[in-house]
Amino acid sequence: MKRIRIKLLSDGTFGRGDGVPGIVDDEIDYDIATGLPFLKGRTLKGLIVEECSNILFSVSRFAPGSLSALEASAGRLFGAPGSTEHEEGSLHFGEALVDEAIRIAIRHAVTGARRIVQPVEILNAFTGVRRRSAIDEVSDAPKDETLRSARIVMRGIELFAPIIEIRAVEDLDWQLLAASIAGLRRGGKNRNRGAGKLECALLDDTTDQTATWSSDFLKRHVKQAVSL
Repeated sequence: MKRIRIKLLSDGTFGRGDGVPGIVDDEIDYDIATGLPFLKGRTLKGLIVEECSNILFSVSRFAPGSLSALEASAGRLFGAPGSTEHEEGSLHFGEALVDEAIRIAIRHAVTGARRIVQPVEILNAFTGVRRRSAIDEVSDAPKDETLRSARIVMRGIELFAPIIEIRAVEDLDWQLLAASIAGLRRGGKNRNRGAGKLECALLDDTTDQTATWSSDFLKRHVKQAVSL
């Protein structure tokens, strides 16, 4: 099975779009039963599609002869907004979760007969709450009454998302996907302020194929230097 490994190199907030009154203004997605954080598959897909778009833009400038084939590849991988069942992408991206062995151990500790820990304790072990004020762009000073809190997933945590092949995927498609994943280095809120720094890899079973496949992509389809 092919998977995406995501390692947080800095704290990150992958918000679910709401908060919890009296606790945080920006909450993350986490499993209510265990307290373990996760990243939705559609959120992950959106980040990869965005990076793929950046690659296609670079190709259009530096290697336009390869653009048509790569646009077709991107269409096969991700489909298009509003696609029908027959036009959707060839891949489905599952939720990015902590390692399976960790999930099993924590679920047993939380839901087993002895119930050693509570879900909130697990949540607090994997996450924290950060508070900050909005900054005035003119004076560079904190704005009054703008203190907001956000839950963050702590740096060092690794998440794994399964990739499900709905239809057969060509070699070029895997190469483009690997290049897009290799270029994915930021995600979540405040990513332009140093948060959500990521290190991502495309795994084939347990083998990291990111460098090999993305290198094949560059050699085969980009004839000039392209910054990913």
